[in-house]
Amino acid sequence: MDTKKILYLLRHGEAEPGLGQVGDFDRKLTEQGKNQLMRLAKELARRKLHFDLTVCSSAKRTLETAEIMASEIPCKGTWYSPELYEADPKIILKVINQTERNFKNLMLIGHNPGISAVATFLSGDPYLNMKPGMLVILEIYLDDWASVGQNTASLIEIMQ
Repeated sequence: MDTKKILYLLRHGEAEPGLGQVGDFDRKLTEQGKNQLMRLAKELARRKLHFDLTVCSSAKRTLETAEIMASEIPCKGTWYSPELYEADPKIILKVINQTERNFKNLMLIGHNPGISAVATFLSGDPYLNMKPGMLVILEIYLDDWASVGQNTASLIEIMQ
């Protein structure tokens, strides 16, 4: 039985500054952020990748990020999670651990510092400081997402 799972951790694309006019939750992607994400999505599509599930913060910039990814990459389902907005690593890990065991390819779209911290926690690599639009790909050899925890993943690739 193949127990390999792939976890894609994506920090949302570059967002507009709030400048006191827009609350943080409602900040949109910049054109540069959208273009960068489209290049990334096209590269993932060129590699013929797919996701069984995308879990995404419900903030505007992460929703836009998920839409751009979905425009190029097949995904069986998307779940929007308000608890991922500015979540700490424990919350992000809880979301990962609650994923159905039969899913092999999970995309999680979130925010810093939590998304970088969870990538570091899972891989055991030195601190990864994910920039906007950066993707960390982790390989996990476990039967169940519920077993994912500290140092259970191998860092495969970082893309931007």
